[in-house]
Amino acid sequence: MLAQVKDEQSYIVVRERTHRNTAESTNARVKWWSIFQLGVLIGEGIFQVWWLKRFFEVKHVV
Repeated sequence: MLAQVKDEQSYIVVRERTHRNTAESTNARVKWWSIFQLGVLIGEGIFQVWWLKRFFEVKHVV
């Protein structure tokens, strides 16, 4: 009986460790994906400002 409890406990510890590793890996990927999206959003904003400034420039044709 005691051996079964120890086996079950060690199985649960291994399962918890695996779950924790999976969760930490997922959190790291979400963090880097969010940073990438933020970079794209900032780049897009800068591009749009540049494009609109260029669009509304007065061009002199001589």
